[in-house]
Amino acid sequence: LSKKIMQNQNLEMKLEKLEAELKGKITEYDAQEAKLAPLRQKFQGIVKRQSDAESELNSLKAKVEEQQTKKSQAEANLKNLSEDDELKELNENILLLSTKEEDSAKKLSAEIETLKKKIEELKKKASTLTSPPPVSAGVPAPPMTGLGPPPVGAGLLPPPPGLGGPVGLAPPPGGLGPPPTGGILGPPPGLGAPMAVKKPSKRGMTKPKTKPKKKMNALHWKRILIDQMLDQSSEETLWRVLNSFQVDFDEEEFVTLFTSEKKKTKGKGKEGKKRQDNQKKRVDIRVLDNKTSQSVAIMMKSLPSIEQTYYAIIKMDKEELNEDKLTKIIANLPKPEELALIRAEEKKDPLARFDKPERYFKTISKIPVLALRLRIWKFSYTVGESIKFHTDRLVIMQKACTELCQSKALLQAIQVVLSVGNYMNGKTRRGQADGFHMSLLSKIKDTKSSDGKTTLIDFIAMMCKRSNPGLKDALAKEMEFMLRSNEVPEWKELNAGAGAIDGQFKTNTKNVETVRKATERASEDIKKADRFQVVMEEFLKETKKKVNTMLFERKQALTAFKEAVSFFGTGLEDKVEIPKSSQEFLKPFRTFTADLIKAWPVDEKKENDAAAGEGGAKRGALRGITGKKTFGGSLEKSKKLGAKAMINALKRGVPKLRQIKKKRNG
Repeated sequence: LSKKIMQNQNLEMKLEKLEAELKGKITEYDAQEAKLAPLRQKFQGIVKRQSDAESELNSLKAKVEEQQTKKSQAEANLKNLSEDDELKELNENILLLSTKEEDSAKKLSAEIETLKKKIEELKKKASTLTSPPPVSAGVPAPPMTGLGPPPVGAGLLPPPPGLGGPVGLAPPPGGLGPPPTGGILGPPPGLGAPMAVKKPSKRGMTKPKTKPKKKMNALHWKRILIDQMLDQSSEETLWRVLNSFQVDFDEEEFVTLFTSEKKKTKGKGKEGKKRQDNQKKRVDIRVLDNKTSQSVAIMMKSLPSIEQTYYAIIKMDKEELNEDKLTKIIANLPKPEELALIRAEEKKDPLARFDKPERYFKTISKIPVLALRLRIWKFSYTVGESIKFHTDRLVIMQKACTELCQSKALLQAIQVVLSVGNYMNGKTRRGQADGFHMSLLSKIKDTKSSDGKTTLIDFIAMMCKRSNPGLKDALAKEMEFMLRSNEVPEWKELNAGAGAIDGQFKTNTKNVETVRKATERASEDIKKADRFQVVMEEFLKETKKKVNTMLFERKQALTAFKEAVSFFGTGLEDKVEIPKSSQEFLKPFRTFTADLIKAWPVDEKKENDAAAGEGGAKRGALRGITGKKTFGGSLEKSKKLGAKAMINALKRGVPKLRQIKKKRNG
């Protein structure tokens, strides 16, 4: 019974364990379900978005098909249009223009009629006014000088300007007659060839009507008629006096001089007229906005002619289009809507002459996949410098990290720092250290002595020199690239830059193939002149080698960086991780090395000996040349020692000599 009881207890305990495990599993399952719930919702949302996208895609495809059918129908309609329809349209346009001209002519004639009516009304008003007493006969004509305008109160029209002073020559009698109905001024009768004179046709006209032999230039004056004058009784007016005078002149000469008919030029028949008509029709048309037109015009000043630019792009001519010019062209590429405006205007008027920016856009747009071609060409200009920059920096970083791990001089110096630091921290919890974080190396020079005259880096340099006098030269040699590590950007930037160059190279390799296929479908003129494929094949071959070299150096730099981080790490991490900032890791070593070399103590005895030798170098050289003893020996010895001292002085340099003398003198 006791055994059975024990067995039951064991079974109960097992059941309890199983129940606990089951509860744990249930809680885990619930937690997983809770985690999966948002994921399921996201998945459902993605499925819904995918279905929406598919429906939108189908609708877009349907729209594209509709547009294609409309386009094909429009093309068929355009083909079906015959020349008769076009002629009909032209005739309709001509009729519309003629009707417009007729309407404008009718309006002008109506205005003329209204003006005539107003003039008649003014005449009637003038006749109703009280007239002055009649002019007595036999009144002598006033003298020709000093004729002024009539009194203000007389109400007469003012005389023409310029007649207030003396008149040297009598004008023709009564002035030239009124212009004929055509608006052309006729000359007065002359001596050379008497003209057919008619009596005045209208009431109030005192001058006979003249008919010029040719159409004459008009003399635009304001006509005065004697019958319309208000003061009919007085003859003391210029125009009444001049009415009795007559002037004779050569009609032929006058007509040849002042005719409005242009002479017919020889050799210009119908072809000349057509050429003139075409020149009139050719007008520089602008369809681009002012900002675009101005920027393109400014750019074109730095480029060759439009045709030369066109062929330079096709032939990949680097002499005609350098990187700067190519950048300007890419910045001012024609947009599809701008090209559509140019084509629409060209369809309206085939004879239209576009402005320079429009002609430039029209010409270069003939090149297939122009924008892509130019971007690839620009990439070929810039990628070489980018690859060189990244490769050189990766090499510096790789060698700097390798120097950290292999430099024996650096390890000796760090050992001195560790010994000095343990002594300084002997009575504190920081003492008895087996190592320290490398960030301390850049702060050693900030620790000053008690009197403030020296620093800890000066003392460490002195200790290093005592233990190993040649450590300074070894450190400078072994840490050459570490001292240049400030030229290297952050590892993240360097790594990303190299990856971006590799991606751009692969993309442009595919783009070259796209341009090649597009050029095959181009015109024969472009195919013959095109050198894109030849130039790009050579470029891609050379650039691929450079890119592979850069990627190899990136791999080597990463390996060396990880080894350096692991070597100088604390050893407490399970896995070596690259620091967030590569410069923060490299800076303490670079700063410590530079500070230690700078603080390296000078050997005073050697400096004094060198100063003495250099000070006597000139004397020795001079004595050796003049033949006098200076070094207490023979003349030959003096010459040898003087020459040697002179060579040493020249090697060390005069500034160093001055520095030694100052130090020695106190």
